Amino acid sequence: MLVYLVRHAIAEQRNSQSVDDAARRLTEQGVERMKRNVAALAAMDVELDAIWTSPLVRARQTAELLTPLLRRERRPQIVDALSPSSDHNGLFSQLADTEIEAGLALVGHEPDMGEIGARLLFGEGCGVMTFRKGGVACIEVEADDERPCGVLRWMLTPKQMRAMTSSSKVG
Repeated sequence: MLVYLVRHAIAEQRNSQSVDDAARRLTEQGVERMKRNVAALAAMDVELDAIWTSPLVRARQTAELLTPLLRRERRPQIVDALSPSSDHNGLFSQLADTEIEAGLALVGHEPDMGEIGARLLFGEGCGVMTFRKGGVACIEVEADDERPCGVLRWMLTPKQMRAMTSSSKVG
């Protein structure tokens, strides 16, 4: 299956008016940039069967912006194992038990998304990937009884995705 790791888009600063970290929302700029990222993913023919998201507001909002990529009408599913600093073993068990035809998006936070990506690619405790806000990586995963194992197909920064949807061309 194709697993798309997505870091949430630009959110309010921690010292803003938000009640707590879990309630921080996406900024206007974050929403607009993520919409362009979704347009770039659509241009790449990315299709999703499901979206799993952290329960935090900014991740849920990012997941909602990904819904145009869903092949069927569904809503993002909140997965507690995508919460910041969660134990990811439960997530990998869920992955192993999930059948996906097209793709599955996992929406979360740093450093968790980088840790999940590195673990899918290299195994536990073997490095880290770094995601910018709104960044996306595509990992082709083969699940087995022990742990999911994957191959990195591509990784895009938000800047790269914006360039893909830019109407101006470099001459």
